[in-house]
Amino acid sequence: MTLVRRTSAALRAPHLVRSCALLALVLGGAARAEPVTYTGFTITDGQLGGWKFHNARIYLTFRSDTTNVAFMQFPDGFGGFADTYVNQVGSAAVTIVEGTRTVRARLAPNQILIASDLGDSSFLPHIGGRGIGFSSLTATGLEASYPLGVEDGTIDWGDISDPGIAGPALATLSTDLQHSTAFSGRAWACVAFPNDCVAPNALQTDRGALTLETPFAYAPAPSISSGADSLSAGFFVVDVGGARRGPPRLPIAREKGRIAYHAYTVSNVTLGHHHFSAAQVYLSFEGATSKVQPFNNGPSSHGYYNAEGRARVTIVSGKQVVSAEFEPGEIYVYYDVGASAVGFGSRKGGPGYPLALTANLDFNDLVGGTTVGAVADLTREPLDAALYTTATAGLATDLTNATALSGAANSCASLEFLTSACANLTPVPLRTSAGHFLLEEPYTEDERANQVAGPYSINWGVFWSQPGEGRDCDDRDRDDDDDGSDD
Repeated sequence: MTLVRRTSAALRAPHLVRSCALLALVLGGAARAEPVTYTGFTITDGQLGGWKFHNARIYLTFRSDTTNVAFMQFPDGFGGFADTYVNQVGSAAVTIVEGTRTVRARLAPNQILIASDLGDSSFLPHIGGRGIGFSSLTATGLEASYPLGVEDGTIDWGDISDPGIAGPALATLSTDLQHSTAFSGRAWACVAFPNDCVAPNALQTDRGALTLETPFAYAPAPSISSGADSLSAGFFVVDVGGARRGPPRLPIAREKGRIAYHAYTVSNVTLGHHHFSAAQVYLSFEGATSKVQPFNNGPSSHGYYNAEGRARVTIVSGKQVVSAEFEPGEIYVYYDVGASAVGFGSRKGGPGYPLALTANLDFNDLVGGTTVGAVADLTREPLDAALYTTATAGLATDLTNATALSGAANSCASLEFLTSACANLTPVPLRTSAGHFLLEEPYTEDERANQVAGPYSINWGVFWSQPGEGRDCDDRDRDDDDDGSDD
């Protein structure tokens, strides 16, 4: 698997693995066999059988064993090798959530493999990785970034160069597919990556053919060219010891005039007496569309907010899922068009805490180019529509409609929205039914030499909203076979 940056000058030579030919194989050095679950998450469009879904949450899973991980060197097409950890032995499934509908399908065997691209063999030692995710085997070879590849962000932190300094927590993220970890970055569901994306391949499942797309990008329709970047967020989680089967059930808006907002990231988090590292964190807020209010603090800060509703946090770490309700008034939801930001603010931490998704200033392009930045830009400058795929404009929001926006994940009470710099990374405790909640911002880059006043996040997050449909929604809307239990 090889994932390379497409818009900036790559610090590593661009390579393309188009063959499954193996040049070298060294068995992984796991001390003992342990079950492992790999989970990929993004929000995108696609089709399963006859069902065409839009802005749906996509959870790809691959269950295996750590002893199946192998170190491989693939030809790069330029006379060199690409160092890669690969796991090809396991069972793959997909869970698709669109509105109140959830469908789970099992993928047919021998289509999916998990790969972690460390970079060129000639560039040693490897620092971080170059890409990670779900690859597929086809009649024409290996598709490195289909159905879901993740690049940039926290997987590619080794590309942080002088005068940039990587935060120490990034070094704790394992790339060998044999230790629990979590990455965020730019999502690709792209056949032919890193060349122009072509029509997606159909993956066979027990519910029909599955195709996924990359609809939001810097590029005019109809194609995503090699000079473009995806604007969507993608996440890749490794759970050694196994993981809970199926995504958690989140609050939904059951009545017309109600709306549910959600945000997701992977980070370090504390709830009461429990601390979780590299966990999946969901923030939710359910309220009424009539309570959305405009605000205007000048050209650099104006948009919409909703401060009346019920807020909740759900944390997923391996097989463990914990949830808590925020005390009334602790959390509000906002979309700041002027600052190109969306997320969950608080009375104690302001709009930057607990989670703000921004279009930040990123000197190494690890979080550069996001849907929150694109949609805010299109609102301010409609003539910029030629810079983006046509689907991107469909994400415009005033917090009363459905949307899905990605950006740099910030958890900073002192956030400087112009640069996304954080002068004080200490998290602020918020009150919940399970004790204090603290969300950290561990994955950072420091660019003080470039006159940025403090470190800023290279972690990614995603925000989505879903209005109520005016009918009673219950478990009959879920036509999957997931009972919420562990395998």
